[in-house]
Amino acid sequence: MIKLTALRLEALQDSWEDRVRSSFLIHTRGQAYREDIEACIFEDDIADIFLADVKEVYDTSDFYDFDMIDWIRELQHEAITDTPLIAVSLEEFIFDKYNDSQTEFAIAQGLKRQQVTKWLNESCVVIEDLLYCKRKELI
Repeated sequence: MIKLTALRLEALQDSWEDRVRSSFLIHTRGQAYREDIEACIFEDDIADIFLADVKEVYDTSDFYDFDMIDWIRELQHEAITDTPLIAVSLEEFIFDKYNDSQTEFAIAQGLKRQQVTKWLNESCVVIEDLLYCKRKELI
């Protein structure tokens, strides 16, 4: 086995960076919730794949596993926080987060159920847990 050097590790990290970023882009596109993005990123953890590939070829005894993959962890956290979310209808948000209960949603928000019904009728959407309603045209 070839002894892994700091220089070689840096070269491996550089060569893998595009692959890592592409993987995140593919898995996170079109998500409505941060927790879904996080689940996608960590489901097939590319850090584990990178580590296995490196250990298959190199003697890594001079390095801690964490030190070899911390750059991937940083990219993962960046992807989780920076990926834009898609809008979901308020109806879908209530279905996903409140078991399809408008009453539970109203209670959690400190609202009357009638207000929730009004927003549903106005086709409001949710992005990053914030409610947005359509702008009305000024006459």
